[in-house]
Amino acid sequence: MIKQSKKWYISFLFWSSLLLILWIHYLFIQPIRGEVADVTQSVQQAQNYYLKGQFQQAISLLENLLTTSEGIDQATIQCYLAASYRESGQLNKAIKNWKAALEIYRNQNSQALQPQLIAVLSDLGQTYNALGQFRRAIPLLEEAIKLAENNQELKTQAIAWDILGTSHTLSGDYDKAIKAYKTSLNLFEQLNHPDLTTITLNNLSNTFSKRQLKALDEAQAAQLEEDETQANYLLSLAEEDRRSALATATQAVEVSRNLNSLSAVRARLQLMKLNPTIDYRTSVGSILKLLPNSRRQVYELINLAALIDESEAIEILEKGIGIAHQLGDTKLRI
Repeated sequence: MIKQSKKWYISFLFWSSLLLILWIHYLFIQPIRGEVADVTQSVQQAQNYYLKGQFQQAISLLENLLTTSEGIDQATIQCYLAASYRESGQLNKAIKNWKAALEIYRNQNSQALQPQLIAVLSDLGQTYNALGQFRRAIPLLEEAIKLAENNQELKTQAIAWDILGTSHTLSGDYDKAIKAYKTSLNLFEQLNHPDLTTITLNNLSNTFSKRQLKALDEAQAAQLEEDETQANYLLSLAEEDRRSALATATQAVEVSRNLNSLSAVRARLQLMKLNPTIDYRTSVGSILKLLPNSRRQVYELINLAALIDESEAIEILEKGIGIAHQLGDTKLRI
């Protein structure tokens, strides 16, 4: 099956927003937010490849376009290229291209390009999270949030708060993470965006679970020291977080009831994990059949396999291996 350390790492990436997921912030189908003038037909073709999960084709096309582009058009290509590299697992190359786009947008110093600047800051922060480099992500995301607030960009503000929540989850500061996710959730609910709301609910549920485990560990330590008062207090906190995680996961499934998206899959897997009496395998399978191949889909298959019998799990993992090979992702090892 999966080596324990590798399994833990993949599971962590999947269940927190950034985790790649992570999330997410969840921008895998939105590498560019905002409209840029004079986008060429070739860039549009690259975007089509991207949306179909054909990342290597998108990368080849975009790399060729870089040699003949300049200015804002080059920044647009850099962003699509970075997103394609990210989805194919080449995170360092993704960071290189987003940094190049960020430099262009900063040098332009244009109010009209503020949404693109905010988006690149958020995407760069998300990719640093995926590499576990949350200390690099946090200042970028804080800048993105400040710019989004100044420009009254509610959606990008909500996305940045969500990714910042992942940074704090990675750092082990679950209180700050939960606060960030709740801020993001309030904004997404104002925008009436079920898919992005589901993403943040998933991340929030996961972080409640992580804080629960931390409280249980601390309670055990208190018991060893024969401090029953502290142990009981920590156990009560753990139970409260368990209930919050379950309630939030249930809400995520309800919000995503009519969605055919990766966030809807993730919501069902999270609830299955928290409540083993629930079985969403049929629903998860139906949704996945409608979606293009991606490394996030592989993560979902891995996590689904961890929740079911070994005989079925082997078949699912074999499917995940096949998708990873199709994506040309040498870092997705099962």
